[in-house]
Amino acid sequence: MNGWRFLGAREVHRGERIPARYGVAFFDVARHAGVAFPVPLNLIIRSAYLTWLWVSTARPTTQEELWFAREDARLYRAKVAVLEARVKELENELEKAHNERGGP
Repeated sequence: MNGWRFLGAREVHRGERIPARYGVAFFDVARHAGVAFPVPLNLIIRSAYLTWLWVSTARPTTQEELWFAREDARLYRAKVAVLEARVKELENELEKAHNERGGP
């Protein structure tokens, strides 16, 4: 709250009256109080605060989650194919070494 003091911010606790010509811009959870600014400024600060809150808590949509799942599955299948090819190579090398040694 102290950082907002230069803009005329005031704390408004529950049960207190909002000062004349002031409006609550947002609720400060840490101080458990509303932060009020002069009327035209409170709308600007509130919209900036809500925008910041929306951007910082943005979550992927269902469509994006499906895309991520498909991409993960595609990458997983590619990794499995590479590992299966490597296993096949190792089996061939092992069979070749076994045949050269004259195994049963």
